[in-house]
Amino acid sequence: MPDWVFHIGLTFILLKIFRQTDIRWFLLGAILPDTVAMAAYVIVDYGSAVIPLDPLWAHTCLHMYHTPYIMLLSAGICGLLSSDFKKVFFAVTAGSFFHIFCDLFQKTAGGGSAVLFPFYIKNFSLQVFWYPFKYTTLINISFILIMFFYFAKTKGKYTTVSRRFSGPKLFSALLILAAIVITPLLTAKTALRNNLNNSGFISDPAQYKNKPVALAVSRVVAHKTNSITVTEQNACFRVTNITNNIYQTGVWVSIRGIYSNRLIYKTTIIKHNYSYKILFSLTGLVLLMVFWFYYQKDK
Repeated sequence: MPDWVFHIGLTFILLKIFRQTDIRWFLLGAILPDTVAMAAYVIVDYGSAVIPLDPLWAHTCLHMYHTPYIMLLSAGICGLLSSDFKKVFFAVTAGSFFHIFCDLFQKTAGGGSAVLFPFYIKNFSLQVFWYPFKYTTLINISFILIMFFYFAKTKGKYTTVSRRFSGPKLFSALLILAAIVITPLLTAKTALRNNLNNSGFISDPAQYKNKPVALAVSRVVAHKTNSITVTEQNACFRVTNITNNIYQTGVWVSIRGIYSNRLIYKTTIIKHNYSYKILFSLTGLVLLMVFWFYYQKDK
């Protein structure tokens, strides 16, 4: 999943091309799929489980929030708690679906999006590019400059979210929220069985002997000549066939390989900079807040 500056910037440019006026709900939708799913990575992995969540549960259940089904339900809640259900529902749905569509082009190691959840619980990815790619920083800075140039050329005013809470609407929103929480829990066993986000391999590596395997978000905890030891979702694996010294202790990597004799024989390994991603995602959150409170409809 690319960072939030990328998602907000690309969505903003498309909205301006199609001359949309009130774009706040579209931009909210543009980051909504990551708000829960990213917790599995930031809190459980990058944050070394600051919050006591079982990593395997986090990567199976929380990952399912990054799906069109959950986004439709979330858009329904946003619509119910606003004064214009159709407009808000459409905007949040369009923004979140475009986010998931963009994510499909990202290369992953066994990851991707479960686009047909809860009917078919498997990851899917078009495997076009790894993130971050060569020009990610340049593209993100360009998006930020374009958006601030837009702010400089338009007048803005503080706005408030138009809300109309009524008993039936609030009750309906709570029912939808219950469905959002319960559905991933009810389908967790199926997700594990289908190796969603590599959870099947991590929970029972023996059944993947001599088969292709992957680790999506692993931290290097030990480095030796031609091998490294990594942890992911509370499991520890030794990876061999390492020919580069850049994979030192503390580095985050994605790995593809063949599992045999309690070793992963690496075929592909990619180094990640999650500090970079978190920084640009927080910047994207600030941009969303600026749009939300400062934005005025074009005349």
